[in-house]
Amino acid sequence: MTAAILLTAAFAVTQAPRADEVPVRFDVAPLLKLYPQSTAKLALDSAVKAAEKGRFDYVAAHLLDPAFVDAEAKKRGEAFLGEAEVALRIRRDREKQAGSDVPRDKRLPEEPSQFQPFIEAAATEKGFQRFVADFREKATDDPSAIKELRRFLRDGTWEEGGDAAKVTLRDVKDRAVFLKKVGTRWFVENRQTDDKPANAGP
Repeated sequence: MTAAILLTAAFAVTQAPRADEVPVRFDVAPLLKLYPQSTAKLALDSAVKAAEKGRFDYVAAHLLDPAFVDAEAKKRGEAFLGEAEVALRIRRDREKQAGSDVPRDKRLPEEPSQFQPFIEAAATEKGFQRFVADFREKATDDPSAIKELRRFLRDGTWEEGGDAAKVTLRDVKDRAVFLKKVGTRWFVENRQTDDKPANAGP
């Protein structure tokens, strides 16, 4: 990943969106018309469709529980902190050179406490890419998982209440599909039972 991309990633992860817009997450733009999330059933359908098309980056960025994905990306990103710091220091040095066309208020900060969030955001972006790669590998190794999700969507019994939804199959007793509503959109949770969501990623 180049220094320029790392800088873009830092801004993408740290900038807050307006209340009325869905943000670009990890450089993945929302496609709400193609993958709607206004109901729990639509969100699950969107997740299955995106996965079947190989858009695991989209599933991770916009259709899985965002708190879970953020935590997994940050955890995986710890391995890339050094790489991110080196790339951003090079970028910062270039911005300070005579003839730089980067305005002063847009340059990377010198103050360590202000510079560190850019490093962490860039590393987290790389961690997200690792998460997506792990997700893709798991789905490739076990294609039956996506097929089963399609069965839950097609044949499942839905239970909904407030900001939570659960889908069960009569012949599958040990697991279910859970979804949660965050704001105006629904997301697939990282759990298969009524216990608390699992901490481990794919």
